[in-house]
Amino acid sequence: MRTWWREHVSDRGQVLAKMLCWFVFLVAIIVGGAATLTALERYAHGGQYAAGPVKYTLELDPTPSWMPATLGRCILADVTPVNLSFDDPSLCREIHEKLVKNPWVSQVTAVRRVRTGATEGVVRVQATYRQPIARVAREGRIYHVDNEGVVLPYSQTPKFAAQDSSGVTYFLQREGVPANLRPIRIHYITVEGVEAPPPGVGKPWPGDDLVEGLRLVRLLSTRPYANQISVVDVRNHRRRISESEPEMCVYAQQGHGKSTEIRFGRFPHPEGGDWVISPARKMQYLDDYVNDQNGRLAGVHSYIDVRFDELRISLN
Repeated sequence: MRTWWREHVSDRGQVLAKMLCWFVFLVAIIVGGAATLTALERYAHGGQYAAGPVKYTLELDPTPSWMPATLGRCILADVTPVNLSFDDPSLCREIHEKLVKNPWVSQVTAVRRVRTGATEGVVRVQATYRQPIARVAREGRIYHVDNEGVVLPYSQTPKFAAQDSSGVTYFLQREGVPANLRPIRIHYITVEGVEAPPPGVGKPWPGDDLVEGLRLVRLLSTRPYANQISVVDVRNHRRRISESEPEMCVYAQQGHGKSTEIRFGRFPHPEGGDWVISPARKMQYLDDYVNDQNGRLAGVHSYIDVRFDELRISLN
């Protein structure tokens, strides 16, 4: 037989035959390896997944502590695609694009798809969100804005809170607070006198006056007497109304009680070399005043002026 092979098959034919055998062998290894990897993947996910459609949910991971559960559900409903299946390769991209357009989302960190069972899955969203810090009053209307002056949906802004043994929970409306808990209205300082008209929801409000007003709101919000402060008035920003009046004023009032005007002035120029009293010193004036008045800022005097080298207060 070997003699016949040598006589009838050339050396080149022998080489081709060997190459064909090796090719068939390698194909068998690749196919078997792919099947093994698929089986291992299914095992790692908790067993053999049955074929069929996968039902999935979206999760905010994590949900900010200030965000009401109702608002979280509103965001998820807004960014959930209507006609995309869990296995659709464009699912995460579609959700990401919707998140970027949502007014509550400041930045998207990740959108991850996770198979949790034979016919179940979850898409986890990691993002940072815009927290409302103040109200802006203009032409008889109220707008809520975040730290950057972005206008947020009024009806979706948390307005009440309640506390129990597990902590503080936030709600969109008073009606959402459980009957066994005492509703507490969330205190937002109102910025008045902004010159530019409001932009659309999800857009930053133009103008340096609101930027400076929100800077002052953030400074005041760190104080234990922040809930006594009702208004930051920026109508004289850059002295556009009067050269002799303070550029910014703050009003402290509790309920329908007597209001106290706090003459704040302006912030120093960022490049330095300014004669204006530093914000830290102005806040120290207010801290000392409140301590002297047993925690009261509003209603004791008609005005408090923090623009000078010493605190000035009204006689009444």
